Amino acid sequence: IDPAYRVEAELIPSLAPEQINLIDSHGADRPYYIFGELRFTLRGEDLSLEVYSTTVFSSEIKEQGFMLIFADQTSGKETYDAARYLDIEGKTSGTIIVDFNLAYSPACNFSPVWTCPFPRPQNRLPFAVRAGEKKYSGRVATPLKNWEKGGVD
Repeated sequence: IDPAYRVEAELIPSLAPEQINLIDSHGADRPYYIFGELRFTLRGEDLSLEVYSTTVFSSEIKEQGFMLIFADQTSGKETYDAARYLDIEGKTSGTIIVDFNLAYSPACNFSPVWTCPFPRPQNRLPFAVRAGEKKYSGRVATPLKNWEKGGVD
């Protein structure tokens, strides 16, 4: 845990959240709304990252929160190749704590059965974030392949 990677961010909501498609790990489009952007300072740099939601309704956002998908200079080396995720509080404006110590690898890192959306170029940080979950180096499970044969991996 590194307290330097826990920052206050200002959520700047979009006036009209744009619906976009994020490409997932199987090459399919996944619909999300860009609710807005988080603006913050990390390692002396002023940054902004898009936050995504599956809805535009404030009551649902407050319950579900936002998804933050980001890549950085550790992606593919020290952390999962495509990106890491952060669950963000569903406050629809104001200051939000973004704690990169809680960044985690998506489920598709652990098994090809899962699909995970990838970040847009806007959510690629220009430096290494050496906080949060690191790269999984264990064996990737393939339960469906052997399940059909009556066995398990």
